[in-house]
Order: sequence, then structure tokens, then C-alpha cells
Amino acid sequence: MKTIFKRPFTLLEILIGILLIALVSGAIGLRVGKGIEEKKFSSSVDRLFVELEACRRLSLNAQADWIAILEKKEGKFFLHKSCPEMQKAVSVSWSTSCKIHFNQEEVSALSFQFSASGKLSPQGILTLSDGKRKITWTLPDRFSVFEGVLAR
Repeated sequence: MKTIFKRPFTLLEILIGILLIALVSGAIGLRVGKGIEEKKFSSSVDRLFVELEACRRLSLNAQADWIAILEKKEGKFFLHKSCPEMQKAVSVSWSTSCKIHFNQEEVSALSFQFSASGKLSPQGILTLSDGKRKITWTLPDRFSVFEGVLAR
């Protein structure tokens, strides 16, 4: 009878296997990291829209003018919502790495006026970008009074 001799893996074969595993996990890690960055950016923009939409609905429901001031300071969004007629004010902030452009000009602060009739000013194109991605809204189309479902 012939005995079958199984030879063990050589050190070179083991190192090549470890190298392949490291390359594959590195590529997957990069894709996951990019996905997380994209999700953070879109989440920040979605949150901004929700806050502005809430301000618009407050103006319609309370039949009072509301002002929302969006500021970018030290890597954070600050949104100050206030109603001079009702003497109410709310401020929210969240971190994001993005730039604000209004009508193709970079701004550090932008004021939105939501009237009791549902009109929004200023009118123009609002663009939020983080260098790689950008989201553009046409105002006031983004906040239409007759909008049944929030559209993107």
C-alpha cells in the first residue's frame, strides 16, 4: 500500500493567503467608509429639509409669519426658527461638512421667511455640497403649499 503524504502549507503560501484577505477587507472597508460619508451628508440635508418644512407648516397652521435663519459655523449647521408675532424661538444644530450656495454664490448664512399664506422667500436655487456630492433645491418649488407628499 502506498501512503499518501500531505505536505503542510509553506510560509509563502500562508503569507499570500493573508495578503489576499487583507486586500479584500481593505477594499470593502473603503466602500463602507464612503457609504457612511454619503449617508451622513444626505442625512444632514434631509434633516435640514425636515426642519424647514416644519417651520413652513408652523406658519400655515398658526397663521403667523416664521423666519428661519440657516448658518454655517465651525463645521455645524445652526437653524434658528422664530415667530416674532407669537414670541417663540427654537434653535437646532447638527454637524456636517458641507457648503451652502444660494443662486451659485457661497453664503455662510441664509434667511428664509415663511408667510402665513404659505409663500416662501427668498426665491432661487439652494445648493448644498460637500465637495463630492451636491443636492440642489429650487425655492419655493421645494416647499409648495399644495404638496400632498414630501417629494425629493
